[in-house]
Amino acid sequence: REYIPIGFLHSNEIIHNSAFAIYGTEPWLFGVLSSRMHVLWVKTIAGRIRDDTRYSAAICYNNFPFPTPNQSQIRHLNTLAENILLTREKYPSKNIAQLYDPDKMPSDLLCAHKTLDVAVENCFRSKPFTSDEERIAYLFTLYEKIAGLEPAESFQPSLLENT
Repeated sequence: REYIPIGFLHSNEIIHNSAFAIYGTEPWLFGVLSSRMHVLWVKTIAGRIRDDTRYSAAICYNNFPFPTPNQSQIRHLNTLAENILLTREKYPSKNIAQLYDPDKMPSDLLCAHKTLDVAVENCFRSKPFTSDEERIAYLFTLYEKIAGLEPAESFQPSLLENT
């Protein structure tokens, strides 16, 4: 899938023990977690069970290096996230798995996600990214900075060979 199929649940709904929930959040966080940037991060660092990505709060969510958005960005992300939710409502006969099937995803839903992707990327920097490789490199550079790590280029493989 191009996007992680997530959504909002009512307080009386029960989630499966292999699922994750974030309580009391705003739509903008849904938007960030639904974005291409987050999907790339997850696909790069998450574990796997067979061919399936195994999302982890400790590895994927807590370590995603998303900069703190300003109020203008939050308002914009809220609007775009709500647009995705409203677009989904146009397809009441489809469940979330059907909506996010890469071969059958409705074009207006894909367009809503692409618009959100641009807004999320603008939270990182104003210059557009040119490739997924550039996005991932940027995320790791930001992660290293936030975590106070040395840049990967400065590590010496000879120190790691005998470990």
